[in-house]
Amino acid sequence: MTVPIVQRLRETAAALSEERVSMQTLAQAHGPAAYLPQRVAELELSRHWAQRVQGMLASAYSMAGRVFRARLRAISHPQAGGHGSPRRLA
Repeated sequence: MTVPIVQRLRETAAALSEERVSMQTLAQAHGPAAYLPQRVAELELSRHWAQRVQGMLASAYSMAGRVFRARLRAISHPQAGGHGSPRRLA
């Protein structure tokens, strides 16, 4: 089973031990699909800022997940969501 992105980002932030962290290191927490141009991948942040960035990304993913679940519930169960007739997703 794949670890959820929010958990991966938080674990990566907590595990950072170097004083300088490359953007490539941060992108690796997103998985193999994360692509950065070489010049961006080589940029470095201090550990403090790298941890903050990872934490903010985790919070953004968490919030997006809550909003998406609420909207999906409203679409799939229109009476519960109170938004009229059902809509097709495809």
